[in-house]
Amino acid sequence: MTNPITLVLNHPHPLAQNLSSAQTVAKAADEAIRHAFLLQIAYWVSGPFPDATELIVSVGDTSGELALTAIRDATGGYLWTNDGGVCDCPSDYRTADDACLDQVIDEINLELDSVIEGVDPRIAWDKVDDILYRVQLPTSADIDRLERGEPLTADVVLAVIARELEALARLRVVLGQRRPALDTGRADRGEGAAVLLRDMSAALDEPERSTVEQPRLRLEIVVDRNPDSGTEVAAFINGTRFTADVTVVDPGAQRQTLRAWRELCGSAVYSASPAAADQIRAFFDSYVGSEFVS
Repeated sequence: MTNPITLVLNHPHPLAQNLSSAQTVAKAADEAIRHAFLLQIAYWVSGPFPDATELIVSVGDTSGELALTAIRDATGGYLWTNDGGVCDCPSDYRTADDACLDQVIDEINLELDSVIEGVDPRIAWDKVDDILYRVQLPTSADIDRLERGEPLTADVVLAVIARELEALARLRVVLGQRRPALDTGRADRGEGAAVLLRDMSAALDEPERSTVEQPRLRLEIVVDRNPDSGTEVAAFINGTRFTADVTVVDPGAQRQTLRAWRELCGSAVYSASPAAADQIRAFFDSYVGSEFVS
């Protein structure tokens, strides 16, 4: 005897929703970790350069190797450059644990890989030129709050809450779809499971209600379509920059066979969330049979 299964698990399927929920939580956790590493870098920079607000980082064309090339203030003025041309810091600078400036810079270079782990820096950071990218540092107020044991800024917290609530809502759908039937032989077990589901649903409702009372999240998308190079995209939630997973459907870039177009679509939806995957497929499908895809 066999069980009826579906090889392709689309969004309505509980298993697909369960996987999407887990991926949502994992992405939120990854972003929180990267932000924590960036806070450490901002803390180290604030010692020798209290006015620093951004880093300029080089990204190797082929190797992707990262290297700190400059530190700048809010006006764009240079406080330090790696060629030794500028250094707005006393030559005898020492940290509280007796590290010199060169050691601080070395530590920052090591931590940069952790800040961008799993993300293409060419997408996450603002482009300055072919190999240089701008990295906005968290504010000194953020660092001060953390040192006092206070939570992060409201914008960051609200963004993380929004992602976690999406996962919780999906979990509730999955649990509801798996509610056991109250058949004759299992009435007690079924009633107990039903009670558990109602309790979990009520618990999930409570944080959703409290979050509704918070200020609305504002999502901003900035797109730079450079005719001489690629498209750069920056995403902000309440003014705080977040990494965006960008998918571009551009049939005009090059004529495609139907098979190649389907393969591009499959690659695009592979790591996308179910909702985004549905939209990506719809965009790809809209060009099938056009002058660009045949």
